[in-house]
Amino acid sequence: MRRSQPSLSQAIRDIETTLQTPLFHRTGRGMELTGEGEAFAKAIAEPLAALDRAIYRASRNPEVKGRVTIAVPPSLSPWATKTLTATTVPHHPGLLIRIIEGHPVHMIEWLQKGEIDLALLYGPVQKLHFKLTPLFREPLVLIAKRSAGLDPAKPVEFQELGRLPLILPSRPFGIRAVVDLAAQQAGIRVALFLESDSGTSMRSMASEGLGYAIQPQSVTVASAEQMQLSWAPLVNPALEREVILAEPSDRAPGRAVEAATSMLAAAVCDLENDPAWDIAVSPVCRRLAASRKA
Repeated sequence: MRRSQPSLSQAIRDIETTLQTPLFHRTGRGMELTGEGEAFAKAIAEPLAALDRAIYRASRNPEVKGRVTIAVPPSLSPWATKTLTATTVPHHPGLLIRIIEGHPVHMIEWLQKGEIDLALLYGPVQKLHFKLTPLFREPLVLIAKRSAGLDPAKPVEFQELGRLPLILPSRPFGIRAVVDLAAQQAGIRVALFLESDSGTSMRSMASEGLGYAIQPQSVTVASAEQMQLSWAPLVNPALEREVILAEPSDRAPGRAVEAATSMLAAAVCDLENDPAWDIAVSPVCRRLAASRKA
């Protein structure tokens, strides 16, 4: 905030005096917003963001500055880190992007607490009070040890999952939700053998012959050779994961967050040229990417 702690504390006290109500609970562990403080923060979020944008448009040096914290699942972390690093420096040198990995449950909690600005979540994510922007869909594939003989050119019927020992993440998020819904609609019971919330662990267990796992195609292609994996697409139905950009709905994004969002969208569109990903980009994502080029 470019203010010393004493100056910031005095500013907060001045606002509380003007409003005639405390905005924070002060404890030995720090400060937390009161109910009135939360309501006040929500009320001023949009005007402050609008002021930020107005200053940007009127500035003779409209450089985007600030820090944006983005939480991503581990499987997307290498791509997000590499992409945003390569994009941010030439286009927004004053913008600092911080990327942290997290489980969906933790990322949702961080968003709710305002500890992060953006999160990449796996759909479906209904019943969440966030602004949600679908980015892309990617195939999910069946993986096993190399000697299992799975072949990318020979799809596996989804019905076969009823007899294969599966290694799946726990409910209710991500790949598990996709598999459970497809199984319910197909009227089959999957043969769950192990649960793990680590994609790396699931791939490792599959490579050791402990069972079959369902993983994103991009991650599988990148690790198949090193981990001695075989893989095949699933059909009837084909399975996909949806990647969604989530941000708080109770505060308007500033210029830094808007810049990070448009860079992410443009990076997603670039993935269409990578055969390892084989993604379907959403129309909303395309519009966001186009806004960056405008």
